Amino acid sequence: MPWDARSNSATFSAPTNLTGIYATDAEDTVVKMSLDGANMPVSELASFLPALGVVLRNGSSLEGGTASIKLVMQAALAKLVTAGIVSLDNMRLAHFDMGKKLEIIQKRAGIKGGPDTDIQTLAATLRVAPEGATADNLQLIVPSIGNIEGSGTVSPDKILDFKMHVTVSGTSIPFTVAGPATDPIFRPDIMSLAREELNKYTGGDAAGKGTDLIRGLFGKKDKK
Repeated sequence: MPWDARSNSATFSAPTNLTGIYATDAEDTVVKMSLDGANMPVSELASFLPALGVVLRNGSSLEGGTASIKLVMQAALAKLVTAGIVSLDNMRLAHFDMGKKLEIIQKRAGIKGGPDTDIQTLAATLRVAPEGATADNLQLIVPSIGNIEGSGTVSPDKILDFKMHVTVSGTSIPFTVAGPATDPIFRPDIMSLAREELNKYTGGDAAGKGTDLIRGLFGKKDKK
C-alpha cells in the first residue's frame, strides 16, 4: 500500500486497509480516508512516523517489534488532519539511553541505564495537523525503568512539550520532556512533585516536608 501525502511516503508489506473517498479540483485534493494495519514490522512504519509528528533523536533508530495503526485522514492535502491510535510493541530504541536522560530521577526511582532502550509497549492517541501534533493517553512500558504515562504536543518545528509520570515500585514521579525532538531534555517536574507530596499532608510541617522532598530529590544536604 503506497502512501503519499504532504511529501511523506511509505510502503507497507504487512496487510493494511485503506478505505475512503477523495475529490480533486484545480486547487487541491480533499480526502476522507481510514487506514488500518496490524502486526506491521516497525521498520516499515519508521518512514511513516514523520507524517505523524514523530522524529527520533539524532543517531537513534528503531529495531525489531511490531506496530498497529488505526488512523483517519481528512481535509485538503495541504491542510491534512490525521488522527487515531498508534501502538508499537517489543522493539528497541537503539543508541538512546532513556535511563541516563532520567538520571536526576534515578536516585529516587532506582532507574537503570544502558546504551539502548528496550520498549515493551508504546501507545498513544495522536492528532497531527499543520499547526502541530498532540499525543494523549501516552503509555510507555520500559522494563528497565517502569511504566511511563502522559501527554503533550509537538510543534511544526518539532519542539516537544510533554508532561509525564514514571511509576517505579509504586512510586509515581512527574517529569517533563521539552526541546527539539532530535535532542530532547528530560527534567523532573519539581512543582508538580512538591504539590503531590504536600497534598498528602493535611497538617504539621507541610513546608518542611516539601523542602526535605526537594533536597532528597537532588541529593542536597543541610549546610550547618
